[in-house]
Amino acid sequence: MRRRIFHRLIGFFVLLMVTSGNLLAAPFDSQAFRQILKNHRTIVRSGSIAYAGIRYDDPALRALSAKAMADVEAYTGSTPAEWKAFYINAYNIAVIHVIAENWPVTSILDLEDGKVFQSPRVLIQGRRISLDDLEKKVLRPSDDPRIHFALVCAAIGCPDLRAEPYMPVTLDAQLNDQTVRYLNSARGAIVSGNTLRLSKLFEWYAADFKDARAFVARYRKLPPGLRPVTDIEYDWRVNSFPEVK
Repeated sequence: MRRRIFHRLIGFFVLLMVTSGNLLAAPFDSQAFRQILKNHRTIVRSGSIAYAGIRYDDPALRALSAKAMADVEAYTGSTPAEWKAFYINAYNIAVIHVIAENWPVTSILDLEDGKVFQSPRVLIQGRRISLDDLEKKVLRPSDDPRIHFALVCAAIGCPDLRAEPYMPVTLDAQLNDQTVRYLNSARGAIVSGNTLRLSKLFEWYAADFKDARAFVARYRKLPPGLRPVTDIEYDWRVNSFPEVK
């Protein structure tokens, strides 16, 4: 029963179609998502989510999907910024929802025998795809490594969840800001002697970043001659506030 309810909700706000090679997507209700973030994203620890509040706030769940069924036909000919922002928001909403629905949980990897990212849960063209597919088959082909600092997998080791939805007109600035913030945090990059210690994201998505040191140097000042290593362990504990012990 719980899975059926979740499938209906996720289907509402990520109802997508592909027709004649053109991507059509339901308009994204940015105001509803903005209100969820305002109500449940904590200021005490930036980027954390009060999942219990969402879990027991039924209107908040309804707000996530309230308007996403609006006129699909009116949303043709989307720009790269429009569809990229749409899919990043869809991914983050889906992750928030799966944690809230199963709350309390200590790590997203505890759900569905560790296969939560491989489970089909996002509705596209009448079929359900996984969060992995949404990331790797839909967003990664955009050839923009900054997406990895915008997608939030409900873990402390992830980049922070922004206090606002991603919007086409501000997307480039938002992605730059996310990248700067993460690479200047101890979760993202640490200079230690002659070593540039990096998040596991740089190992998992090495093909996207190509030259890791050169990529990081675009977003923070680095001394010359650093050797990059991807040895910052990823903290998979849930990014909740209060923390789950």
